Amino acid sequence: MATDGTPRLWFEVDSDRDPIAGHMWNATTAAQASATLIIRGALDTVISHTTVTQLYDDLPTDDKALVTVPCASHFMVWEIPRHVLHELSADWLTEPPDGPRTS
Repeated sequence: MATDGTPRLWFEVDSDRDPIAGHMWNATTAAQASATLIIRGALDTVISHTTVTQLYDDLPTDDKALVTVPCASHFMVWEIPRHVLHELSADWLTEPPDGPRTS
């Protein structure tokens, strides 16, 4: 089965930015951002708070939110607070905020 190569076009490797430490969005992809919800676990050791904040700040939209969930890690979907992830996602999809918010 052939692999679709499209996703690799969304990112670019920058020698000045570590692919894990940096979010690697290329300018074309970042410019197309629309309403965006970023959810991170407060105990995430895979992606740093600084990196997530940088990604949030780089999004060219005012319709965005960054939420940090206490007692959750990068693998929140398999952890006890997974219901928070589901509730935040459902709320975002059904009742978008009236402007930027962070918590």
